[in-house]
Amino acid sequence: MKSMQEVKITFEITVPMFPPKSFDLESFLLAREGKAVTRIFESIDKQLSSEYVSQGYRIVRTRRRKLKTIFGILKFRYRVLKKGNNNIAPLLAYLRLSKNQRVSNFLRGLTAFIAIEYPYRKVERIISDMRKVNISHVSIRSFLLASDYRMKRRKTSSHR
Repeated sequence: MKSMQEVKITFEITVPMFPPKSFDLESFLLAREGKAVTRIFESIDKQLSSEYVSQGYRIVRTRRRKLKTIFGILKFRYRVLKKGNNNIAPLLAYLRLSKNQRVSNFLRGLTAFIAIEYPYRKVERIISDMRKVNISHVSIRSFLLASDYRMKRRKTSSHR
């Protein structure tokens, strides 16, 4: 595959021309960002899959996936390809997701970063209020322990 390749993704969004006074453009766009990111994921998957098909892979199935991200809970489809005994899911590899991973790497890192300073239950509320994604305090703890931030939490918590 080429080392640097880009995918051009276009989509339309309809915005009211003369909105009521209660209309807020930022809120309007925030409510639609998940749909836009889902379309981006699916466009990338389509392009990556066509590259692999040109190398002799064949599409064996399309799977559905839910992923908690900074954009909310995204529901998207991705292709699984096969060549010989080798099965691959190009989009999951592109996103650096493991087979059963349900929370994006960025959201995991952000959650762990916030957990340096705040108790897990407060982090849970912050993420839920900020991005409308629920992450349990147990998951927050595991994200923190798996991150490079765990040592910083130990150092800062001993000073309290």
